[in-house]
Amino acid sequence: MAVKKREMDPKVIESKRRSVLHFMSVAQKAQQDGTVKRIPAGNGKPVIQELRIKST
Repeated sequence: MAVKKREMDPKVIESKRRSVLHFMSVAQKAQQDGTVKRIPAGNGKPVIQELRIKST
């Protein structure tokens, strides 16, 4: 129950939303650069790791 209450906390929701928005912007930039052809559905962690590998 404590977990559910914490998830409903506006600050937690906001931080989750921000991280998703940040990831989407990173992924879109990568698509424009042509480093990543498509963004798989999911939490996006593998893609971000891919981006880090390719950007360095």
